[in-house]
Amino acid sequence: MTDLQVYATGAIKGIPVEIYWILMAIFCFGTGLLLWRKGLKEGLRYSTMLLLAEWVIVILCTTVFFRESGDEMRINLIPLSSYFDIPENSYLMEVTAINILNVVLFVPVGFLLVSGFRKMTWQRALVIGALLSFSIELLQLILRRGLCETDDVIHNVIGCAIGYGIITLTKDVNLNLDINLDQVRSDK
Repeated sequence: MTDLQVYATGAIKGIPVEIYWILMAIFCFGTGLLLWRKGLKEGLRYSTMLLLAEWVIVILCTTVFFRESGDEMRINLIPLSSYFDIPENSYLMEVTAINILNVVLFVPVGFLLVSGFRKMTWQRALVIGALLSFSIELLQLILRRGLCETDDVIHNVIGCAIGYGIITLTKDVNLNLDINLDQVRSDK
């Protein structure tokens, strides 16, 4: 098993299964209620916001609430220090896995921000991603639940930007396809 798989499954397994069931029940019931009250289009948009809130809860569970507490506050404010440590670090794969997971963890945040909020700009999405990530790091520092470091914030914001970019590009492609189909129909 690779370091990436070990870290990902370790974080997920740390959360009690009851939390997943509660979140699933809330999402299913909430989505059904939203679709019934708001209609299909608006119901799905609000359901996306509900999914975003639940994803943030999962992130908090994996990074703060169900992580073992340490004896001391640990902080690293040197940006990109994990990359400078790689040549000296015998845990190259471990550092790489952690950085990749920090990016991947926030891809859904960017994706769901664009999907749920109509007027979400890339600047707002990145600010929200950065504030969320900073809050997590601050909680880790205060509660002594891991290393509070700027690298995590940087990687989380990159993940948020990737998620934003994926959904934005997908929307642009769909819009162009719709425009082209309308042109074909009007030519007939």
